[in-house]
Amino acid sequence: MDNRIVVLMGIFFFVFILFIGMIIFKDPLTRLTRAKEDTLPSVVDSVVFAWPLTAKADGKENVSITVFLRSNKGIPLSNKKVKLKSNIGLIKESTVVSDSGGKSTFILFSENEGTATIEAIAEDIYVLEKKVTVLFKN
Repeated sequence: MDNRIVVLMGIFFFVFILFIGMIIFKDPLTRLTRAKEDTLPSVVDSVVFAWPLTAKADGKENVSITVFLRSNKGIPLSNKKVKLKSNIGLIKESTVVSDSGGKSTFILFSENEGTATIEAIAEDIYVLEKKVTVLFKN
């Protein structure tokens, strides 16, 4: 046989085997090579809850603020730093690390009357879109 035909046949078989390998191992290879998007907090899918929504402005009655940190795919994110900010009142432990369910719990109280607007910030970068308000009154 001519050397050119042998080289062309070798290239053909190499490309054919490469093509078959890509078809068979497509999913496992992409799982290994993809970046881990599931570890970044989603500012849209994460939520903030408060209970009760009305409290006495006596500095003693506590409001529980809970943040559920989620990824873009809705997966709970653990071991992420969550920080709360409020325009009224004081927050016990303003920074908490999320648990295995993505949950961080805070306590808010106030001696001043008014509506407290609470926002959550994940990893000092991601400001969550959902905010919660609590009314403090006498």
